[in-house]
Amino acid sequence: MLPCTAQPNRIEHTNRILLHLYGSRYGHLRVSFRKLVDRGKITQVIAAGLYLVVFSFFLLSTCVYLIQWNDTACTLLFFGIALLMGVGFGIMFPAFNTLFVNLAPNSQRGTATSTYLTSWDVGIGIGMLTGGYIAEISTFDKAYLFGACLTVVSALYFKLKVTPHYHKNKLR
Repeated sequence: MLPCTAQPNRIEHTNRILLHLYGSRYGHLRVSFRKLVDRGKITQVIAAGLYLVVFSFFLLSTCVYLIQWNDTACTLLFFGIALLMGVGFGIMFPAFNTLFVNLAPNSQRGTATSTYLTSWDVGIGIGMLTGGYIAEISTFDKAYLFGACLTVVSALYFKLKVTPHYHKNKLR
């Protein structure tokens, strides 16, 4: 949805640059933060990724106002947001997978990974449909603001419910 936001805001050449920035950070940090996950800092790594994603979504919702003031600053911020999202999702994705696997017995590790990946894909699908609907009846900045608010709710749920449950029930 980032390229869709760029077009109405007159930010050019977005697809190639956004995917490069997002993908380069995403892949690099999956390797880098894996060491922290291996040391048992799973919930802290996930929380850090969630905070970056929340911050990114709130920044993204402000681009529509920033471009009216200065389109160069908006363009730089827009690409900075792609980097932040790449960092956030890049450190969260493998840590969440490890969290699921650590809660499962050895005979169910494949099922845990499949459940995680399926829930991730379903969440992306629901999020895209919901965001598209909100953008259709309102604007993209409102869709990103709504997404940021939902991400805050999920971060709170993770901190208050998932983290204590994980530390109480982890098998490894």
